[in-house]
Amino acid sequence: SNMDIASGSAIQTVLRNKATVADAKEEIDANKEAARRQNLPPFHADAKSPTDVYVLDEIMTKNFSRELKRKYTDYVTLAKSGMEKISELESRRHICHFVA
Repeated sequence: SNMDIASGSAIQTVLRNKATVADAKEEIDANKEAARRQNLPPFHADAKSPTDVYVLDEIMTKNFSRELKRKYTDYVTLAKSGMEKISELESRRHICHFVA
């Protein structure tokens, strides 16, 4: 009957629309993931804890890490010798005031 044909067509249309929506959602999710990977440093989305999301060794080069540790050690040594020396070096721009 015409009613059966019409309802069959309606069902097919609904199924096609659902498939189109599912495909669009999948494409949007893929684009979001690509944007995250492009704009954020390497990360582990499956990490079990927040501290495991970013691994510093994967973000920083070994040279940068070594230099950062050296500057930190120098700063701690200076801090032990007195804040006056730190202020003097900051004023001469040998160290940044925000390094701690």
